[in-house]
Amino acid sequence: MHTSECARGLALTRCAIIGTICCPFDVVGSKGSTLMPVRRGWAWLMLPSLLGVTASLVATSAGSAVGAPSSGRLEVNVMNEPVRGGEPELAINPRHPSDLVIGHTVVGNTYANNTTEAGTEAVNGGLQVSHNGGKTWTADRALHTSGFKDAPNPYLLAHGFPGATGYTSTTNGVGDPIEASGPDGSIYAGGVLANAVPPGPAPFNFTVAQGGIAVARSADSGRTFGPISAVLTDQELQGMVSRGMNPKGIGVFGVNPFDRPWITVDQSTGAVYVSTTAHPQRYVVVSHDKARTWGRIEALDCDEMTPPDAKHDVTCATYPQSGDGNIAAAHGALAAVYTASAAPGSTCPCAVFETSTDAGAHWTRHVVSAGVPAGSGLFVAADPSHKGRFAVLIMPGNTVAGGLAGLPASKNVPQEVHVVTTRDSGRTWSTPTTLGNESVQHVTNRPWIAYGPTGVLAVVWRNAYPPFGAGSFLTPGTQNVFAAISRNNGRTFSAPVQLNSAPSPPPDAAQLAEDDVSWVAVTTQYVYGAWGDWRPTAKNPVAAGSSPPSGELNSWVARVPINKFPRQK
Repeated sequence: MHTSECARGLALTRCAIIGTICCPFDVVGSKGSTLMPVRRGWAWLMLPSLLGVTASLVATSAGSAVGAPSSGRLEVNVMNEPVRGGEPELAINPRHPSDLVIGHTVVGNTYANNTTEAGTEAVNGGLQVSHNGGKTWTADRALHTSGFKDAPNPYLLAHGFPGATGYTSTTNGVGDPIEASGPDGSIYAGGVLANAVPPGPAPFNFTVAQGGIAVARSADSGRTFGPISAVLTDQELQGMVSRGMNPKGIGVFGVNPFDRPWITVDQSTGAVYVSTTAHPQRYVVVSHDKARTWGRIEALDCDEMTPPDAKHDVTCATYPQSGDGNIAAAHGALAAVYTASAAPGSTCPCAVFETSTDAGAHWTRHVVSAGVPAGSGLFVAADPSHKGRFAVLIMPGNTVAGGLAGLPASKNVPQEVHVVTTRDSGRTWSTPTTLGNESVQHVTNRPWIAYGPTGVLAVVWRNAYPPFGAGSFLTPGTQNVFAAISRNNGRTFSAPVQLNSAPSPPPDAAQLAEDDVSWVAVTTQYVYGAWGDWRPTAKNPVAAGSSPPSGELNSWVARVPINKFPRQK
């Protein structure tokens, strides 16, 4: 795509955006140049054509890509079906990096049936596999979960949940899918299991009296998966409360109380960690036997008593969690970030980074940033190639005086992300690098951060542009997806590269939360990005009733060779 073609399409306004690339595979120099701000003391740069790359691989049939394979770059609508599904996560087999597994949410909502009840319907999908580096993907299928049993829960029955009488899952599939890979080539996939009982409170019109988080392992790059293993379920609640934890999410939001899980695998030890939240307190559990059995539940903001008592009681008063975060692991250390409402010697809310060598029983904590704005998001990555190296991404919450076009002044509209890194497990930190800070009106959302096996650090984020729809539950506006990399542990970053070949239409204003995650993963050769997108494709055509015209939400994947990212100065 050339500049003139870009300017005639939806990307017209992008050509003048500071900090982005107008057309996703061209950076125009000389006349009509796009200026790229490079932070941390770089001069303004006028970048020439992005190493000659002028074409992408774009999906035209079910999960397949065509185009210019010599570029090494591709873009695929992995789902390519008129079924709504987003929040994708990627797992890449480190022994065979051409083998990829993607997990994504699939729901019953469509433009034709956009009721909250439809969102609780069982849909047979959410898991797809590629064995050629993402060029083609298997048909959408579900992780086998049928037959999972949950016993009656006396604790919940005594606390006002008459539906907690036990259940047996009769369908396959999970919500909030999680995916990761181990150093031996294992692929782990799982997510939330839930017994939804409508009607219930807003926003989703159902209560989830019972459920939990489960994981299955594949030893053949996702071709088959073994039986699911329950990581933690509602049956753990009584013990968690009696130990001193504070799962406030009971009956308020999500499964009792397990929502939005994350998974990470230590590439040095093979330890598998799963984390989940009770809004706001987040927990973590470890498996040392490839997800067959799981250890004791620990909380990110708690420490077991010293010396431990028989119940492993905890204390949680020093760095109490008030906002969510996530986890990462490398070289025997589990790392986590979250927002704390208090911390010794700091002005809070503050961003806390912590590490643990005993699976979360005890933590060493550092305040990364004091005075974190309300509505901020925190993310962490661990470098598998250098012990003690970690990166933290902060997406600061933000409001705009008078509100952005079409949005109330109280709306949280982040404008950028900040990235800091450490070489000594959090004792000292780099100067922040800012990404996503365009000069036009936009909302920055859905970031992710990850290291690759050689220490390359990648960041992905999405920017949404007006017109904005005030009634949208999701981030409103036309959306673009960007990635940038650092080859020197965050001291400098490349100019951002746009991953999508055309902007995504805005989300359906009435759509619920099926798109709360974007993803980035790095191999020795490529940066992979994954995101939710409303562009129509061959098998996901413009849906009747969509306004503006769009397809159903599908999960997309892009791949960019590392050497195609502009070199750092």
